[in-house]
Order: sequence, then C-alpha cells, then structure tokens
Amino acid sequence: MLALIKTDNAMLTIHQLAEAANVTVATVRYFQRNGLLEKSPRRLPGTAGYTQQHVFRVQFIKRALALGFTLEEITEHMAAQGPHWRGEMRELVVKKAASAVDRIEGLPEPGE
Repeated sequence: MLALIKTDNAMLTIHQLAEAANVTVATVRYFQRNGLLEKSPRRLPGTAGYTQQHVFRVQFIKRALALGFTLEEITEHMAAQGPHWRGEMRELVVKKAASAVDRIEGLPEPGE
C-alpha cells in the first residue's frame, strides 16, 4: 500500500521520507549513493525538502528490487520514463518472470 502524505506540499525530512516509504534512512541514502534518488536540497539547516514524489520513487525502487531488477536496470528505466513507462515496465516484469521460469526449468531434478 502506498503511503500518502496528508498535505500535498508537505516537505519531509529524510527520516519522514524513510518512514512514509517503509524503508530505513540507510536505504534512502543507499539509493542516493547509487543515483536512484536525488539528494533533496536543504531548505533550512537540519531539514530537507523531500516530497510525496520521493516517497513514490523509493517505493517503486523497493518493489523493482523485490521483482529481481538490478540497480542498473532500475536506473535505466527511471531515466527513460516517458508517457508509456508503466506499460513498458509491465513488459519488462513479464520478461523478467519468463527468464526466471526458464532458469528454473533448466535446473536438474533432485537425484539427477
């Protein structure tokens, strides 16, 4: 389930972003270090300006990783997001699943 911020223009700290996206602060920083999530410009000392879009992005990355996408695949897909990116992502998920099935079917049976 997606976490929603009650105020549309709410600016979140990194801790609030992590909580809203159901990840740790370390995960948010990991995504930043790997270029998956931009660092938010600081508004005031000790604060940041993350938005609901950042929450959605972190949740998307987390789900894509759970589906077996690599950081590189996620980075490429996110950079190429256009008007049909959801359909394209769906196609990539289907291909990823088919590839996994092929690998599983290629495994030897126990006792072979």
